[in-house]
Amino acid sequence: MPENPNASDQRLRLGVGGWPPPANGSPYGAPDASASRAKWGNAGTASAHGGDRGEWPPNAGATPSAYAPPVPARHGGQPAGSGTSAPPARERGGGRLGALGRDVSELATESLPAEVVPGRGRATRSSSRTWLARAALIAGLVLLVARAATASAAFMQAGGIIPGWSTQPVAVCTLCNLPKPVVNRQHPLTPAEYAAQLEQHLSLTDKIGQMVMIEFYDADVTPDAYQMIYGLHVGGVLLFGSSIQSASQVSALTSGLQKLAPTPLLVAVDQEGGSVNRFQTIVGDTPSAGSLADPAAARARGTADAQVLHKYGFNFNLAPVVDVGPAVALCCNRTFGSDPARVAAMAGAYVEGLQADGRVAACLKHFPGLGSVTTNPDTQMPYLNRSRADWESTDVAPYRTLLKTDDIRGIMVSPEMIPEVDPNLPSTLSPAFVTRVLRNELGFQGLIITDSLHTGSLSGNWTVAQAAVLAIEAGVDIALGPYTPSIAHDTLDAIRQAVRTGAITTKRIDESVMRILTLKLQLGLIPMPAAGPGRGGGQRGDAVPGGSVSAIVPGRAARERLGDAS
Repeated sequence: MPENPNASDQRLRLGVGGWPPPANGSPYGAPDASASRAKWGNAGTASAHGGDRGEWPPNAGATPSAYAPPVPARHGGQPAGSGTSAPPARERGGGRLGALGRDVSELATESLPAEVVPGRGRATRSSSRTWLARAALIAGLVLLVARAATASAAFMQAGGIIPGWSTQPVAVCTLCNLPKPVVNRQHPLTPAEYAAQLEQHLSLTDKIGQMVMIEFYDADVTPDAYQMIYGLHVGGVLLFGSSIQSASQVSALTSGLQKLAPTPLLVAVDQEGGSVNRFQTIVGDTPSAGSLADPAAARARGTADAQVLHKYGFNFNLAPVVDVGPAVALCCNRTFGSDPARVAAMAGAYVEGLQADGRVAACLKHFPGLGSVTTNPDTQMPYLNRSRADWESTDVAPYRTLLKTDDIRGIMVSPEMIPEVDPNLPSTLSPAFVTRVLRNELGFQGLIITDSLHTGSLSGNWTVAQAAVLAIEAGVDIALGPYTPSIAHDTLDAIRQAVRTGAITTKRIDESVMRILTLKLQLGLIPMPAAGPGRGGGQRGDAVPGGSVSAIVPGRAARERLGDAS
């Protein structure tokens, strides 16, 4: 996934108070302007993407999100009364009251009504009012500052409550708490079969949300994240290096994001190693794909990456790179080489190591192959002017091998023009690439995800929402790219409108949702049904943590060709 150097972040600035979920519970409704508000500052910009997608969202000059709630007016107050001159000081001594020390004339004066002593009553009352007003103002300001400080900390946690202001609720996983069917030992329920049952419990809005993965660049849970995950029910989030600053910080972030999700999230990252190392601040330098000596080293690298990703709350790695060639446009030694057989063997070993314990899934990229292009798709559309036969023998060959020998859970399709396959549409939006080649000819039935839909190769002709609709029509399961609530809302709404008009069928939606739910079941994000009394276990020994099912097929055949039969 190429770098986006022109991207910049867009952030909301909200006034005091929180924000409620969209009105009437609709993920497409506007925020309730009558609810209380919370103050958020600018989260800052993100760091460089490392050659894949931009670490910062584009459109820096865009207007604030349509979801930004109105800033409530601040109310101050001035001390009541203008104040008058203070009464004259009383003289002491000279009296005949002994220890009391007060003059008889003074005592007599105090017994008179205020009206008889000119100015005394008015000045005393005015001074008292001024002092009280000032004291009340100072106390109020102190309380306001203290309340804002504690509130900002409380509201950052899912479920945190600001007394009298707002509440950020914790989402409840509805699919996790459904009545479980009885599992028969002789006919165990597979993740795909259970996903088909779960899919029926989702509304069309929820299904469409599952098909969108947002990009997130902040280090903490923000109003944008709240609105997109809790409000719009998106099914996945991709984090970048700017979101991974320390072990405790990123653990709190991924946990907080999951607590906002009505259906558990696919939490993705590009952890390739080398120049694309999102965990640099935590694990230090890691070897690039091109520097790995053999499949054993690639497998060990996959195992190590899986441990780090799972530890910090990630479950979907957009790696390995399966491009064949020097990848001049992508740079930095990100490919396994220029030999299709070696690329397949090395990538297969990495996938095996990454998916060995069933908690993290791999995603091959960048289909249909960017290893030989010299144009960065992040800035403009790359063209690969090869014959169909040359393309298949070079760029497609590793995919063909890996789909026969390994358990491939996901494949990313990046934008590229190959006129010999489709002269009109880039690969990400083309049924010829996604359905005809990847689904039908190569037989891949796993998850297909787009590369970022806001890259320069697409943005000149399509908005993110328009590109998402075309990609789903082409056969893609997850549209990656929205990075603000307004873009996410427009994308979800465009997909829903396409379903209403018949451009996208409900069957097409259901097929993608079942693939997404299947992967979430395989990863243990949604629990598989437990075995009923007397009917035995669920999957005959191949269960992984969380009740999911692992179907890993080692890519031994491809690796044996390189002398690694272990």
